Amino acid sequence: GDNVYSNDTTWEAIILNIASPPDISNADWMHIDESEYTPVANDICTAIEPAMYGFDPIEGGDTLAIWTGLECEEVVLYSRINMITGENGVEKGVIYLTVEDCLQQCKTPITYEKGFPIRQLQGFRTSKDFFEHAKFGISAIRSWDVRDENLTPYSIFHAGYTYEGNIAAAGDFSFHFNNGKTVLSGEYGLSMTIDQTYSDTLLLRYISNIPDSLSLYSYADWSGVDYCYQNECVDINGDGIIISAPEFVEGAIQNDSLWTEYNSAKDKIYDFAKTLGFVLNDDINGYAEGRGVSGLTGPELGRYIEGGLDSIHLLLKRPAFKVAFKTPIPLNFTELNFQTEFNQAPLNYLSHGSSSIQTDVRNWKNKVAFKLLRNQVSFSFGYDKQIKSPWDPESDLDGEIKRSITDTKS
Repeated sequence: GDNVYSNDTTWEAIILNIASPPDISNADWMHIDESEYTPVANDICTAIEPAMYGFDPIEGGDTLAIWTGLECEEVVLYSRINMITGENGVEKGVIYLTVEDCLQQCKTPITYEKGFPIRQLQGFRTSKDFFEHAKFGISAIRSWDVRDENLTPYSIFHAGYTYEGNIAAAGDFSFHFNNGKTVLSGEYGLSMTIDQTYSDTLLLRYISNIPDSLSLYSYADWSGVDYCYQNECVDINGDGIIISAPEFVEGAIQNDSLWTEYNSAKDKIYDFAKTLGFVLNDDINGYAEGRGVSGLTGPELGRYIEGGLDSIHLLLKRPAFKVAFKTPIPLNFTELNFQTEFNQAPLNYLSHGSSSIQTDVRNWKNKVAFKLLRNQVSFSFGYDKQIKSPWDPESDLDGEIKRSITDTKS
C-alpha cells in the first residue's frame, strides 16, 4: 500500500481508499520501523520570537508549538496574539496547536542522495633555459567548486557540501652538469585553500578592529520582556517589574567610522576574489582542517598580514619544498649512481592539480646503485626516512600531535 508520514513516523496503508488516520490501534495501518524516508526542514516555516506572545508565563497559558528554525518545539504562551502586530499567530500560520501540526507543516519526508559540484580548473606554466645548464620555471593553478543550489532540494542539505577554492603556485629550478648526468633540482610551493561555505564575518571583524563584545548589527533583546498589548501589560515572569519593550542593542553598523572601515575591508576582500577566483572568508584560519594559507596557522597569518614584508620569514617556517640531487661517481671498476631527495609539506598544503602530494610529512630518500661483471650484475642500496607530523605544536591550545618516524633500509 501507499506510505504516509504522520506523527513523526512512516505508515503503510493495509487497504485502499480508507479515511481513518494512521494509528497503532487502527488495523487499517501498519507502522514501519525502518524507512528510507527522513523528515527534513522544508524551508516553508518561519522562526518567531515567542516573547512576542508572552513566553512561559508564571501563571500558565496555552500549550502550543512553534518552529525554531531547525525543529518544532512545544512552548507555553500567554496569548496567540502578537503584541507588536496584533495578528493571531495561529491564523497567521506561525504558531501551531500541536507539535504534530508543526511537523506536518515544517518538515517533509524525503530520500536524498548526495551529488557532486562542478570543479573548474585553470593552470599556467612557463620556464626558461639558460645556456642549457640552468632552467627556472614558475607554475600556478587555481580551482573552484561551482555552487549549485539545484543539488539540494532544501537548504538544510547545503551543509553537506564543501565548495572549495584553491590556488597553488610554485617556483622550480634545475642545474645540469656533466653532460646532463649530474642534476640538482628543487621546487618551492605555496597554496591557499578556502571552503566557500564559511562566513567572512570573523575575518572582516579582525581586519576592521571590531571588538568581540560589539555586535556587527543592531538587534532587539527580548530577554525578560513582559506581554503588553493595547496598553495592558501582564507580568509574565512575576518579578513585579513590567518591561514593555525589548532593549535595542546598537551594533557596529551604528558607528560610522567602524562601519566605513568594515565596508572598505569587504571591498578589498572582493578585489582579491577577482584574482583568486574565490572569496576569502573565515576559513582562512583553517590550518587544523588542512585549509588556509599553507604553512601558516591562524595567529601566524594575522602576524604575517600585520607585519607585511617584515614577516615574510613566516612563509619559511613550514615550507612545502623538494630538493633532489643525482650524479654518477666513477670508480676504477664501476660507476656508482647516487640519488638523494629531501621533501616536506605542511598539513594544509593542497593543490587540486596534484592531489598525490603527501602533507604533514618530511621525507629523506637515498639510493646508491652500481653494476659489475660488465653490467650483468646489479646492486642497489637505499635508505629512506619519513617523519609524520614533523612540526611541534605552537602552544597547548594546539593540542597533541601523533608523530611517527619510519626508517627503511633496502
